[in-house]
Amino acid sequence: KYNLETIHAGLYEYTSKEKLDRAFTEIEEELTESMTAMDFNRKLCRLHPLIGNGHTNFGFAPSYIDATQSKLLRFPFAVYLDNRELYITRNYAKNEEIQVRWKLKSINGEKAITLFDEFVHLKTRDGYNLSGPETYVGKSFSYHYALFRGTPKIFELVLEDEQGKDRSYTIEALKLDTIRKYREERY
Repeated sequence: KYNLETIHAGLYEYTSKEKLDRAFTEIEEELTESMTAMDFNRKLCRLHPLIGNGHTNFGFAPSYIDATQSKLLRFPFAVYLDNRELYITRNYAKNEEIQVRWKLKSINGEKAITLFDEFVHLKTRDGYNLSGPETYVGKSFSYHYALFRGTPKIFELVLEDEQGKDRSYTIEALKLDTIRKYREERY
């Protein structure tokens, strides 16, 4: 907090000092000795919408970013937001039964749209404008899932097919190089 107050020229442009102080206090009260650096950064990202300066970014460790690109497992689908629903636009999973245009309703027991909104909320932005964060999360939902939720080995999905029928799947997470291989083969 001290560093931001000392060097950030527009820290209180979009949020009052009182409200920002409360947010810092809430985050501070949630800190524990056993907390990982990733968990700490995830908490700091809650400040992005309050600061509202696209040049202020609480970044993740470069080693973790690199790992999401090389050795960590990822969500093997591309999605698109339309009318507050997420749709599968590309299936990179080993299971090819899941079709594009199916609605993604939930991931590991959490509503997909709620996850999308959370990831958007945690992104840096200019003022109150959400077009940047929504675009970034929409184009790289798999990456944002890895940043803000981690990298599980499997994904329990509920999807809605084109006939409106809910379908449940257990999908294996994949490394990015495998996802890229399937993207080249299928699309």
